[in-house]
Amino acid sequence: MMNAAERYAALARLIEEQPDAADIHSVLRWMGRAQALVQGVSDRNANGIAHAGTFMQSNGTIKTIQSVNMHLYATLAIAEMEAPQPSQGSFVVAGKPFDAMMAVGKVLTTAKAKVRIVDPYMDEKALTEFALLANEGVNIQLLGSPMYKAALIPAAQKFVQQYGSKRPLEVRLAGKHDLHDRLIFIDGASVYTLSQSLRNFAERSPALISRVEDLDIIPLKVAAYDAFWNGAANGAAVV
Repeated sequence: MMNAAERYAALARLIEEQPDAADIHSVLRWMGRAQALVQGVSDRNANGIAHAGTFMQSNGTIKTIQSVNMHLYATLAIAEMEAPQPSQGSFVVAGKPFDAMMAVGKVLTTAKAKVRIVDPYMDEKALTEFALLANEGVNIQLLGSPMYKAALIPAAQKFVQQYGSKRPLEVRLAGKHDLHDRLIFIDGASVYTLSQSLRNFAERSPALISRVEDLDIIPLKVAAYDAFWNGAANGAAVV
């Protein structure tokens, strides 16, 4: 049984995972999941999705998907109000760069001592658009991969030169294929997953920041990425 935060995240992920309108099986699977999720939040919108399915043959898949999305967004708004405050605002509509910045900043500003961002596609945007959202004095640790080293490292060096100990920064690069998750660790105690890389977060499709609620998973994630961090090569000097 999903709690309010899990239901909100599941609805947001479903909106993010739009089906291929040309693949009827993909559309039907997506609609089935939509109706099942919405049923637990809003009977009215669940009935609306069922109604859209009834007329899919005459309306076509594109119009049907649009109709289902209308009911999904309406249900998402209800689910967001029912979700715990830390989970609210974590779904970002595509093409809303300020909303994306605010959603990430809401997480980063909770850190008291340390933020670690893990992103295999991390480039200079992690610094130019997001790192400054953390409070002064918070240690920023960026764990990326060599693929975007040419963009990330010069930006990190300039960041260190300008902010020094006011905003301590360290960048490390894991192996080329070591990282798969996109994560934010707050003070080594809270973990958030990002559905997209920060380099193009919510640019072309909706994005989601989800707090990991499973208390058994959190220490495993922390330990696993501590190992990656400790084993990674230094990409920028620590101040």
